[in-house]
Amino acid sequence: MGEARVDRSPEGQLGGALPAFFTPSLDYGTYNFRADLPTDGTWALKFLARIPGEAQPIVGSVTFKVVGRIVTDKPPGRRP
Repeated sequence: MGEARVDRSPEGQLGGALPAFFTPSLDYGTYNFRADLPTDGTWALKFLARIPGEAQPIVGSVTFKVVGRIVTDKPPGRRP
């Protein structure tokens, strides 16, 4: 995979794209990604894939909804 980002364009919010990173998967044809999303809502994962042997990259987009994020005030670390 190539470049990837997430944004709130499905909800009409333009600009403010955040980086997304593809992570390894053990299942053939399955792609995982990771992104730090600050709020619930409808997001779009937009990516550019460069295919070996193809002159032009492929552009794709997947819309998904984030509901019920767990937000903590404390950074991860040791418990008292």
